[in-house]
Amino acid sequence: MMALDTTRDLTQDLDQALQAHGAWKQRLRAAAVHKEVDLPVNSICRDDCCRFGRWLYSLPAEKRESPEARTVQRLHAQFHRAAGAVANMIEDGMFDQALSSLATGGYPQVSAELTRAVVDWKVALMREARAA
Repeated sequence: MMALDTTRDLTQDLDQALQAHGAWKQRLRAAAVHKEVDLPVNSICRDDCCRFGRWLYSLPAEKRESPEARTVQRLHAQFHRAAGAVANMIEDGMFDQALSSLATGGYPQVSAELTRAVVDWKVALMREARAA
């Protein structure tokens, strides 16, 4: 069973991940508005280059195997693919298309799904800790 302190640490890490990934929308939007084409597209596309991705992949297998964790892993990878697609548009000078994708494309959809999945994982962790 999971200790409450461990659960608090995990939920805090998940909160930090939500904040960091939420900031990406603002960063990409600012890059498109200011026509900043020098983005690290190759690392944006990868789900193992951000702090959360490194943390996620470093978790012990038993922490990564819950249905909630697996959903977060899948959506986190999709999020990075969507963010990378927007970054590619910006890099290619397609600023209006990038802004549109941030507002109505796959990016906001997967971002919202990832947020819900992280919240679901946090709830499951707290439920598990209380049951311990």
